[in-house]
Amino acid sequence: PDPVAVALTPVPKQTATATPQTVGLSGQWMSVDRGLYTVKEEGNNVSWEAISSYDNGQTWSHTFRGTRQGDTITGEFFDHPPGKNGNKGKLEFKVIGPNEMRVSQASGGFGAISLTRLNPTPK
Repeated sequence: PDPVAVALTPVPKQTATATPQTVGLSGQWMSVDRGLYTVKEEGNNVSWEAISSYDNGQTWSHTFRGTRQGDTITGEFFDHPPGKNGNKGKLEFKVIGPNEMRVSQASGGFGAISLTRLNPTPK
């Protein structure tokens, strides 16, 4: 029998495209107004407990519950004892990088404008 001729066509090299990894937010964060935030992220759910760090929560303390879609976190906060404030409202944060979140919308007397991770993760 005759040999079968096989033509080989080079396959173009494919370059891998990097998929941006979602930055994990769990850990301790500090706000510019000296609030200490203990953030917990599970799936798309983000929550935190926050206190005024300069007096162990005596001025204000609050809870936040929200969801994350990409780099945007939306949800609601409410003040509670031991803090003296009685604020509550809606918040929207933008995740700027592994170590910073900035407030993009806030209502109800929320005082912080950004949060910085206390133990920074490498960029």
